[in-house]
Amino acid sequence: MFEVRRTLGCVTAAILATACSNQNGPSGTPSTGGRWDTGSLGGSLASGGTTGTGGTTGSEGASSTGGASAAGGTSGTGGSPGTGGAPGTGGTSSTGGSQGSGGAAGADGGSPAPTGGSIGGSGMGGRVIGGTSGDAGRTGSGGGTGGSTVSSGGAGGAGGAGGSTVRDAAPGTDAAYPLAPTTFPNPIIKYDAPDPTNGPGNNIFTADGAAMVWNDKVYLYVDKDAAAVGGNGYVITDWLLYETSDMIQWENKGSIATCKSISWCVAGSDGGLAAPQVVERDDKDGNPKFYLYGPANNGQGISIAVMVADTPEGPFKDARGIPLIYPDDTANMGATHSWRNLDPTAFVDDDGQAYLAWGNGIFFMVKLEDDMIHLKGETYTVDSAGKMQNRSISSVEITAHPKASQGDWSDYEEAPWLSKHDNLYYLTYAAGFPETINYATGPSPEGPWQFRGVVIARESNDASTLHQTIFDFRGASYMGYHSAELPTGSDYRRSQCMDRVYYNADGTLKRLVRTHQ
Repeated sequence: MFEVRRTLGCVTAAILATACSNQNGPSGTPSTGGRWDTGSLGGSLASGGTTGTGGTTGSEGASSTGGASAAGGTSGTGGSPGTGGAPGTGGTSSTGGSQGSGGAAGADGGSPAPTGGSIGGSGMGGRVIGGTSGDAGRTGSGGGTGGSTVSSGGAGGAGGAGGSTVRDAAPGTDAAYPLAPTTFPNPIIKYDAPDPTNGPGNNIFTADGAAMVWNDKVYLYVDKDAAAVGGNGYVITDWLLYETSDMIQWENKGSIATCKSISWCVAGSDGGLAAPQVVERDDKDGNPKFYLYGPANNGQGISIAVMVADTPEGPFKDARGIPLIYPDDTANMGATHSWRNLDPTAFVDDDGQAYLAWGNGIFFMVKLEDDMIHLKGETYTVDSAGKMQNRSISSVEITAHPKASQGDWSDYEEAPWLSKHDNLYYLTYAAGFPETINYATGPSPEGPWQFRGVVIARESNDASTLHQTIFDFRGASYMGYHSAELPTGSDYRRSQCMDRVYYNADGTLKRLVRTHQ
């Protein structure tokens, strides 16, 4: 990996020439449209196989392999009772049969051909738009669906319940949990209503979802796309929150912040905001705190704000009174466009070290102090009101991965997301433009990163951007992204979607298969 490191001096008051939302350049988020030809995907993804039925047990027998145990005890052979059954009524239990463990994985879809094909003209938003797309490579199964229902009990013994049906549950998952869905009514956010999935209500447009799992619930933070029908620029006026306890029923919690919530944010015609992420970390007294990292326009370009709250729903308050990352902090590090500081992702490793990564066109990373609101090594004073001043980052190290020489990352564009699954670290990100979602793996949050492939390929109803979030919840793994498939949807009127994502035994990711109910 070709990596550039530099030590940054004190922040100066250099003013960037223009605001982030109205720039043109070879890389970065466009402020106006531009068309592209998505091309064919080179073959459809197969479903990846079906599960075994699991066989039929005797009186309340054990569940088949791959499903959570059915309700009730394991029956004895001809005499030991199952739960609720009289002695001897259980019969000889069958073994439950051989189970397909969620379906054969199938191939991973093959290595994708390079996105882009012949180069088309430059889009109006300043990104070079590809001509005919060669994405998706050779046809493969795309990974198993893992979602066929496994029968976990058969008929019950005398007085027995007969066992519960458990779908796609991981070993060790509590059978009392609701079923882990394998298909979704995408987009999952459709309506500006208490029930955002089913309505009734008016359509709402949301994007850039970032999930946080905490206290047995998923919190999904999204941008509100407020662009008018036919509009030619991003207008993000609010950060919204949706919650779920079962991945099926979502609750609309409304707006958690606007540009006005940040003391230095300049809204302008674009709303002033972009994609946020929220993470939880206990403070020194053991109290949970929730830290929101979000791009906001400070009048000179995109900066990064950090806000803090005592609950996931907020209220979120500006934690510093000044940006965490200024445009000047990343000047002369391989990108000059004023929206280079997009899409922060925060990650706290097992050893307690916290990291912040971000960047459009360039991937930036820095360590955070334990308080989550200062860069590691940052110095400052505070005034009588507690606002930071005299900030210096002369002892802060920001690393950058330039877009030039991308042999190991395959065209990083934006939307980095740091995560860990088992003992492997993952960097998922948007690549190319129009975007696919690619990923790399490494031995630590700082890499070195090995490019592993495409996890979300393009489809015909996609916006130019996709922007993913990946997380584990109750033994299953999920990935959020957005599309443009609602009526009047567009690059600037996007819709939040969700689907299951599956890991291979070697830690690689299967190609995501999109679903609709």
